[in-house]
Amino acid sequence: MPIDTLKSAHRLQEDELFSPEQAERIAEILSDLDVASATKEDLDALGDRLTSRLDHLGNRIDEVEERLSDRIDETNGRIDRLDEKMVTKEELETVKSELSQQIEENQSETIRTAVGAVAAVGAVLAVEIPLAFYLDNPCVSRKQRSVRSPRRYSNFSWNSPPRSK
Repeated sequence: MPIDTLKSAHRLQEDELFSPEQAERIAEILSDLDVASATKEDLDALGDRLTSRLDHLGNRIDEVEERLSDRIDETNGRIDRLDEKMVTKEELETVKSELSQQIEENQSETIRTAVGAVAAVGAVLAVEIPLAFYLDNPCVSRKQRSVRSPRRYSNFSWNSPPRSK
């Protein structure tokens, strides 16, 4: 209920405790305080608004916590997948290293085998080619073939036709 400043000022002057100016000032101050004071209804309404606002903020905090939890779970999943990829990559590097080593060993073995085969073929050809010339030479008779002599080939020429008997 608003304070009547004029009436309050007269009451303060009645007992002559305050001068008229002091009474007016005190009445104005009391009026200003009355305007600034709140009633029980005002306080109840404020409490309801604060409760509503706190409930809204609590719901909002729950939403944010849920979203953060989802993002944390998503990030943890990504980290787990990256860890798996790193383990897989390390395993692949190990397998690659082992395969490279095996390939090098197999290549070395293959090269040794090929060189050995070429050497064996060369040795066989070194024997076979002169033997083939010797056996297929029409200039050499069977009788002469039984006796081995390097001079037997002196009659042979690639350009001369075979001699008839």
